[in-house]
Amino acid sequence: MPQTITQQLVRDHNAVMREIAAVRANPRLTTRLYPSIADAIRRHSAAEEATFYQALGGVSAPDAAVVATLEMGHRKIGAALDALGRTPYGSPQFMMGFWQMAALLGAHIRYEESTVFPHAERVLPRARQYALARRYDAR
Repeated sequence: MPQTITQQLVRDHNAVMREIAAVRANPRLTTRLYPSIADAIRRHSAAEEATFYQALGGVSAPDAAVVATLEMGHRKIGAALDALGRTPYGSPQFMMGFWQMAALLGAHIRYEESTVFPHAERVLPRARQYALARRYDAR
């Protein structure tokens, strides 16, 4: 059964948060899991902005303002990933940066899922939600 864009975004959120939870449970997994976590976050952010954010931002001026805030969140998360890329794995600084990035990501996801997604499901026609999901998957 096809999914809407918000259902797909939640699916991806859950996948990356499961990997972060695995690192929390066993920090020795950081070296193995971090590259896939960082890659998933970057790919997700780019695809989300090109599909979902673009569509929602075109609905109204208030929605465009919400999208601008969400994009700022992506930039902050991206900057945290960039900083981690310059920090030696396994160092205390890396782990501290990792948890800071995870906190930013968690707050961003909670806001999207509790506030933005329910609103989007009301204002974006259902057919548009399915079309955006197809575009998102293609990216």
